[in-house]
Amino acid sequence: FIFKQAFSRDASYCRAQDDEYRLEVTTPLQRVDLFMGQFNSVLLTSISVFTKGNLTVANLGTSEGRFMQIVVSRSELTAPHVSFQLDSHPVSPQVVIENSLADDGYTLVVTGKKVTKIPLKGPGCHHFRSCSQCLLAPPFMECGWCGQQCVRSAACPSGTWTQETCLPKVYEILPSSAPLEGGTKLTLCGWDFGFSKNNRFELKNTIIHIGGQICALEAKSSNKNKLECTVPAAKNPSFNISSSVSVGHGKTLFSTFSYVNPVITSISPTYGPKSGGTLLTISGKYLNSGKNRRIFVGEKLCTLQSVSASTVECYTPAQRIPQEYRVRVGIDKAIRDASGHFTYREDPVVLKIHPAKSFLSGGSTITAQGINLNSVCFPQMVITVPKLGMNFSVACSHRSNSEIICCTTPSLKAFNLQPPFVTKVFFIFDGVSSLYFDFDYVNNPVFKHFEKPVFISRGNHNVLEIKGNYIDSEAVKGEVLKVGNKSCENLLLQSESILCTVPSDLLKSNSELNIEWKQEVLSTVIGKVLIRQDQNFTGLIAGIVSTAVLIFIFLVFYIWRRKKKQIKDLGSELVRYDGRVHTPHLDRLVSARSVSPTTEMVSSESVDYRSTFLEDQFPSMSQNGSCRPTQYPHSDLSPILSSGDSDLASPLLQTNVHIDISALNPDLVKEVQHVVIGADSLIVHFSEVIGRGHFGCVYHGTLLGNDGRKIHCAVKSLNRITDLEEVAQFLKEGIIMKDFTHPNVLSLLGICLPNEGSPLVVLPYMKHGDLRNFIRNETHNPTVKDLIGFGLQVAKGMKYLASKKFVHRDLAARNCMLDEKFTVKVADFGLARDVYDKEYYSVHNKTGAKLPVKWMALESLQTQKFTTKSDVWSFGVLLWELMTRGAPPYPDVNSFDITVYLLQGRRLLQPEYCPDPLYEVMLKCWHPKPEMRPAFSELVSKISTIFSTFIGEHYVHVNATYVNVKCVAPYPSLLSSQDNTDMDVDT
Repeated sequence: FIFKQAFSRDASYCRAQDDEYRLEVTTPLQRVDLFMGQFNSVLLTSISVFTKGNLTVANLGTSEGRFMQIVVSRSELTAPHVSFQLDSHPVSPQVVIENSLADDGYTLVVTGKKVTKIPLKGPGCHHFRSCSQCLLAPPFMECGWCGQQCVRSAACPSGTWTQETCLPKVYEILPSSAPLEGGTKLTLCGWDFGFSKNNRFELKNTIIHIGGQICALEAKSSNKNKLECTVPAAKNPSFNISSSVSVGHGKTLFSTFSYVNPVITSISPTYGPKSGGTLLTISGKYLNSGKNRRIFVGEKLCTLQSVSASTVECYTPAQRIPQEYRVRVGIDKAIRDASGHFTYREDPVVLKIHPAKSFLSGGSTITAQGINLNSVCFPQMVITVPKLGMNFSVACSHRSNSEIICCTTPSLKAFNLQPPFVTKVFFIFDGVSSLYFDFDYVNNPVFKHFEKPVFISRGNHNVLEIKGNYIDSEAVKGEVLKVGNKSCENLLLQSESILCTVPSDLLKSNSELNIEWKQEVLSTVIGKVLIRQDQNFTGLIAGIVSTAVLIFIFLVFYIWRRKKKQIKDLGSELVRYDGRVHTPHLDRLVSARSVSPTTEMVSSESVDYRSTFLEDQFPSMSQNGSCRPTQYPHSDLSPILSSGDSDLASPLLQTNVHIDISALNPDLVKEVQHVVIGADSLIVHFSEVIGRGHFGCVYHGTLLGNDGRKIHCAVKSLNRITDLEEVAQFLKEGIIMKDFTHPNVLSLLGICLPNEGSPLVVLPYMKHGDLRNFIRNETHNPTVKDLIGFGLQVAKGMKYLASKKFVHRDLAARNCMLDEKFTVKVADFGLARDVYDKEYYSVHNKTGAKLPVKWMALESLQTQKFTTKSDVWSFGVLLWELMTRGAPPYPDVNSFDITVYLLQGRRLLQPEYCPDPLYEVMLKCWHPKPEMRPAFSELVSKISTIFSTFIGEHYVHVNATYVNVKCVAPYPSLLSSQDNTDMDVDT
C-alpha cells in the first residue's frame, strides 16, 4: 500500500520536494510440498485435514474419483494408508468432517450426485496385505495382525492378535540344493525379514537353521526381502530338510532345501586341439546344486556355457603341451574328479581341398587334406558367400586316417545367384580355424535319362557312359554320381558325356542298380544298370553242377513239403494247448479274426500279454485281491497242466506273496520316500476290476491326499514281482519314472508296497480308457483330423520319452489312454526296464516277456533288441490303427510268417481315408534300415503340418478298406527268389 508522510530533511538538492511518498510491498511465503512430490502426476480436487492425537491426517480426492488418507509429516516421506476408487466422477472440494476427535468421527465426500460417508479412522484393515504394512499403519486405525490377515482386535477371536511383532515369510530358497561339503551361499527370498516397530531393519535376533545346524547369516548383503547365509557341511544326503528362520519370539518353517552328493559319470568328447575351444560336456547327477561352479581342465578354468541337473557344458582352455589332463568340477567347497581324462592333441592344419568346385544344388563331397585333422570330434566347413554376406556351416566326417576329412556342400539354388561365382571356404576345428580357400559354384549339369536299363559285365566292360550338358570336369569329381549307392570311379569327361567306372565290388550283384546324381536335398535317378555275368566254359561247368545240385535240393524240399502238408492236414482238427498260460495255440487263435486284442498273437506260446476281456467270463466266481483263475474247457487237461515245470504251470496271481520291506537297503528306502505311497493312504476296490493283463489286474482305487482330498485312481497289481531283488529294481525304476512329466505321457502317482501281497502301481484314472477301444466304439464318430490329432499327441509323448533315453518296446493304440479331456497319454511303458543303463532292451531275461510281433520292427523280430528307432516303427503301425479305427494289422498274415512277409518288402496297405502325406510318413517309419527312419521330433513336425492343413470333415467307418492296393511292396525284397516263392505259397 502507499501512504503520505512528511520528512524533515535537507531539500537543497535539485528538484527536491517538501513532501515525499513511500511504497511498501509484501513478499509471498514459500510453498512447501509436504507430500514430497508423490502426487505430481495426480490432479487433487479435494483436500481436508483433521487431527488424531499428535498426528495430522489429510483426506485427498482426485479428479478420477479416488479417495486417499495420508499422514502429513515434515520430517519423512509417508504413503497413503487408505486408497480406494470411490466413483468415476471427480471428488468435490466441498467436504464435511464431523466429530474428528471421537472414535466414530467421519467425513462426507461428494462425487457427482452421490454423497459417501467415510470413517475418519479408515474403512478397515483388510487392505494391508503383509504383517509389516499392518503394524506400521497409523495407531488411530487400531489395526493388528491375526494369523494371516490384518484386522481390528474385535475381528480376531482366536487371541493371536498382535500389534508388536511380525514373523518373516519365506517363499523361495536359492539354490534349492547344495553339496555335502557346505559353503554354499544360500538366499532366502520373502518379506518381513528383520522387522521392527520403528520400521528399522534389524537382524540381531534373526537365526537361520538348516536341518538343525546354524546357517551363518551375512547381514551386509541381507535386507527386509532377502536373507543370505552360508550353509554348513552335512554328513549324508537328505532331501527337503526341515529348516527355519527364527526371530526370538517365534520362527517360520520351510522344507525346500536338500543336501546332495554331486557325481560325475562321464565326459564327452575325450579329446580336442591344444588351442582349446572344444565344447566339453560333463554328465552326472546334481550338477546344478550349489551356487558357484568352477570346471578345471588341468589347472586352467574351462569357460562355463550351460548348467543342468545332469550336464554341464564348457569350452576347454588352451594348453601348451598336448597330453592328458585331469577334469575336475568344483561346486562351492565340493570338488569332484571325472573318471576319464581329456587329451589335448596337436592343432589341425588344412593344406588343400579337392575338388574346389561344386554344382549349384550342392551335395558335392569336398575332401580336405592336412595333418592332425582327427584332433577334434566334430569338424566343420564354413562357406562364405560375399554376394550374400552370409556364411553356411556344414558338419564334416573323418575318413580312415588323420589326414582327411570330408564335407558335403550346401545348396545355394534358392538364392537365385547367377553362376559361376566365387566363395571362400575355411574349416573350424573347435578353437582352431584354417586358412581360407577359393571355392567356385557352377551351373547344375543336365543329365540325359536312360531310356532302358544298361547292361555291363566284368572285366573291361564295366564302364558307363552318362550323357549330358554343362558337366564341369572338376565339380563332377565331388562324388555326385552314384551307382548302387557307391561313387563312380575313374571319371573321364568327354565332349557331351562322362565315363564312369562301376566299382568292382558291385560287379557281383545280381540286382538292378540305380544310377543317381546326388544333390544336397535329394538324389535324381538317371537310369538303371544290370550286371551281365561273363559266360565261359568254367561258368558253363559251374552252371551244370549248380543246376544238378539245385534239382537235388528241390526234390528234397518237395518231399519235405509234402510230408509237412500231410502232418498239417492230420493236425488240422486238433487244438493244441500251452501249459504255461493255458491258452489255445497260436496258429489256431490267429485265424479267429476277432476284433478283441486277445486274438492278436504275440509269440508261439501265448496271446498278447496286454490282452483284456470285454466282459466278465466267470460271473459265478468272486475273489477279492486277485484276478479270477483261468477256466479250462477240458477237465482231462488238469494233470497235464499241473505236471512238468512248476514255474511254467504256476498261476498268474500269487496271493500269498510276502515281501519284507525292512530287508531292503536303507539308502534305497530313503531315496524312494517321495515315490512310495503308504498303505494307509490307498484304498483299493478289489471288487471293481478295470482290466486284466499278463502282470496282474487293474482295479479302481482311491488315493487319500495329505489335505484330506480323495483322488480317483487306477491301481495295477504286479504279481510277477515276488523276490526282494526284483522289488529293489522295481523301486529304482519307479524313482526314474516319477520324474517323467509330460501332458502326453501317463504319469506315475506312486508305488505302494503292502505288508502282504505284491507291489501296486498307482496311476491316474483315465475316464475314456484305452485309445484302441475308444476309436473302435461305433457310437463315437471321430473325423480324420481327430484321428491325426490323436497320432500327433502320441508322437509328442514319444518325443519326450526318447529325449529321456526311454525305449517303450510295446507302443500300440491299446497302450495309449484317453483322459476326460480327450488328451492321449502314452502308457504301459512298464516298471521293469532300466532307462539309462543300456541303449536297447533284450528280451532274453528271466521274465520271458511276450512280444507284440505285428507291431515290432524288422530288426527287433530278428534280434529281439529294441531302440528308439524300433519304437518309430511301432508308431507307424499305431498311425495305421488310427486311420482304420483300430483294425488288427496284417489280418491275413500268420504271426509266424510276419518276419518273412516284411523281408519281402511288403507293408500295411494305405487305409481309405488316410491322406497320402500321412501314409508316406508311415512308410518312412517302416524303412528296413533303422537309421533311415525319422526321429520322433521330425515326426511331430511332419504330422503337425499335415494336421494344420487338413480340414477334417470326413468321418472314418469302423470297417476298413484300402487304396493303392497294387503297391503292396514299397521296399525291395531282402530275400532270395526261392524264399519269395515259398512265402507266396504260404500266404
